Amino acid sequence: MSGQGDYLCKAAKDGNVSKVREYLADSVDPDERDRSGYTALMWAAYNEKPEVILPLLVSGANPNKADSAGNTALMRAARNGNEEIVIMLLDGGAYRNQFDAGGYKALDYARMYKHYEITGILQDYIPQKIDLES
Repeated sequence: MSGQGDYLCKAAKDGNVSKVREYLADSVDPDERDRSGYTALMWAAYNEKPEVILPLLVSGANPNKADSAGNTALMRAARNGNEEIVIMLLDGGAYRNQFDAGGYKALDYARMYKHYEITGILQDYIPQKIDLES
């Protein structure tokens, strides 16, 4: 890690779209991890910052990257019950059936936290192609 992942992750965590775009334009790897082992996409999902999800995905962020416990951005969004982010991640290619180290997947977290609208999305939603021109 070059340290730039820390800056990108902080910008994503804070929902600072202009900084996220600036770091990505400066060729910072969208999948670079910060010191805690999380990617910018994971932080954006966890802190419910949908405004930075699309720029990260368009720049090639992998929605299926997992932290040391196997948690992905989709699992974080499902746990939080954020419908908009769940849909964006599915549109960006997130795997619904990826398991974490505990054997849980995003659907399990949505059920566990009683986010029933998310369970429906995870079961029935047909992903749309992301507009790369946005």
